[in-house]
Amino acid sequence: MDNKLTQSDLDELREANLRFNSLKMELADNIISRRRLSDRQSEIMREIPDAENSLSNIEKRIKEQYAAVRINMTTGAVNEPE
Repeated sequence: MDNKLTQSDLDELREANLRFNSLKMELADNIISRRRLSDRQSEIMREIPDAENSLSNIEKRIKEQYAAVRINMTTGAVNEPE
């Protein structure tokens, strides 16, 4: 007895299996990416207070040194406020 799928059935089965496995891999990649993103978001949230404090201290020092001015962040030019 020759128990063998037809080529058509085998092709259909392979295609469905490939699609299913591809979707599982895509889901796994998505979960891993989301986890990494979540981890990075947590890192950023821990770093923000330090960055904010540093910026605030620098702005305070600049304000004390140059008074109330506008600073061109590209060139560093100091201009009087409008």
